Amino acid sequence: MPGFLQRFPQTKGAQYLLWGFTAGLFFTHILLQIIAAVYFLLLITLLIEKRTLNTLHCLVILYVLSGILAFGLGQLPVSQNKALLPHLVFLSIIPLSIFTKSQKQPPLKTWAMVMTIFATLTAMIGIFYHFQGMERTRGFFGGYFTLAFLMACTIPFTMGVYLQSKSRWKFIYILMICLQLAALWWTYTRSAFLGLVMAISSWFFVKILTGSKSKLNFKTFLQLRWLAIFAIPVLLLVLMLNSEDPRLNPFAVPSSTGSITEDFSSGRLGIIKDAVQITRQALASSDWIALLFGHGLHSRQRLVDSPFHSWESDYLQVFMNQGMTGLLLVILIYVYFFKEISCGFKSQSFLLQGLAASGITFFTMSFFTSGITNFHSGAIFAVIYTFLYTFAHIHHASNK
Repeated sequence: MPGFLQRFPQTKGAQYLLWGFTAGLFFTHILLQIIAAVYFLLLITLLIEKRTLNTLHCLVILYVLSGILAFGLGQLPVSQNKALLPHLVFLSIIPLSIFTKSQKQPPLKTWAMVMTIFATLTAMIGIFYHFQGMERTRGFFGGYFTLAFLMACTIPFTMGVYLQSKSRWKFIYILMICLQLAALWWTYTRSAFLGLVMAISSWFFVKILTGSKSKLNFKTFLQLRWLAIFAIPVLLLVLMLNSEDPRLNPFAVPSSTGSITEDFSSGRLGIIKDAVQITRQALASSDWIALLFGHGLHSRQRLVDSPFHSWESDYLQVFMNQGMTGLLLVILIYVYFFKEISCGFKSQSFLLQGLAASGITFFTMSFFTSGITNFHSGAIFAVIYTFLYTFAHIHHASNK
């Protein structure tokens, strides 16, 4: 239908898809996958209508094509097509960001309120499960890691909502932050704690360094609300380093069980050694196809005998699965992601600053676990990028 996508962003359908995609992050992966499938069909229409794509959109398409090639090289049966699911969901970033930016809808404040409410409800169900006897908290779906990634990315954003609010009831956001922190703590996910510490610390130092150019200066940090916000990374570090649980404290003495995960790297050092050994074998046998295009999307399961189901790092996983080609594309995707994060920090909107801090959380965690290579966290990347891409440049330009 010619011109369909020129009219589509103005329809209720575009808004329903975005709200459905957002709700899928918190409540059910089935909804997330259904919306991703719809976005894929819309992406095909976008390409047919020759809609102009930005650089990151092109990189995402090339990355997905690299994944499809790796799927073929891995000689996996068609029944294993679920290995392509993270790539399908990640493609949603293209129509999602194009439609949202074309109409600047929904307003950032509205979306922020919905996100914080969804995040708090998810935190509450996680805490409920914990007090029902579950050692590690989880949300409405998925395991503890799914909840950890989600909370680590929504906490900085909820802080931004709190700082932006002028309501007399804004103390409620403090309660929301505390609930999300509690749910995160009981996931015992060290990479999420590190991501949150890096996000808030980066936010702090960015504002200190740019204090002379903005309304926010060093004296502002002496206000109680800022001291409370930036005490969080200090508190997390203190609690972690004083814990006797090796899942939290990397310096804690492991128990006598000898679990593979009970070491300083939580087992990741062994994964890296596996990757080095496999790469050396490929070099020795001059297997340039594997080095350039990867060993296939199930390389971890096919090439090593280990209880870990992934390479526990975006970069290592893409390199092993999709080779140097995929790794270069992922690095470039993160470079352009960082450009949007930079614009978010430069704006005077606390909402965008908090969202940019969430981007730092995501980037930090990508070194220690699956980020865009996982369908759920890849969808988190999509919404963070979309709203930074839609609003950060506008706010930054208006404040020059």
